Amino acid sequence: MKTDRIAIVGLGATGTVLAAALLRNDPNTILVGRSNDMGKTLVKEGIRVSGALSYLAPVKN
Repeated sequence: MKTDRIAIVGLGATGTVLAAALLRNDPNTILVGRSNDMGKTLVKEGIRVSGALSYLAPVKN
């Protein structure tokens, strides 16, 4: 049986907010950005969004 997975392609302003919201409920969400360095940083520090919304979510993928 296959399990559906969600991927966010592009981590600009909209992709980052969407990713943070999805990661809270589905930690297996996959993030696709421009560089491996960004990926390493996100895995190490998580993704943080603040303002009218406030999220901090760990990143695995």
